[in-house]
Amino acid sequence: MTSRLINYFLAAWLGQDPDWGEVSQWYCGWKALLLRPAPGLIDDATVRARFDAALHRINAALDAEQEPDAAAAREGGADGTPPPPPPRWEGEE
Repeated sequence: MTSRLINYFLAAWLGQDPDWGEVSQWYCGWKALLLRPAPGLIDDATVRARFDAALHRINAALDAEQEPDAAAAREGGADGTPPPPPPRWEGEE
């Protein structure tokens, strides 16, 4: 069941411009819900792998969302204005 949550629900949610605060609450909520009654459960390799997979998918989606902003900053503003020139050092022509 956890692989279905990660592969289908989470992937679909992250592909729809999610509220990252809600994503964080969802991840932390599930982790707390499962680990509160059995704190040693996180030591199980399968459980840890599922949480790691979910976190990896969340981080990848967040990185992909931020990447266009970084590209726009390198290429100029979103409105097409060119980036400022690099700083000049004394003695540089």
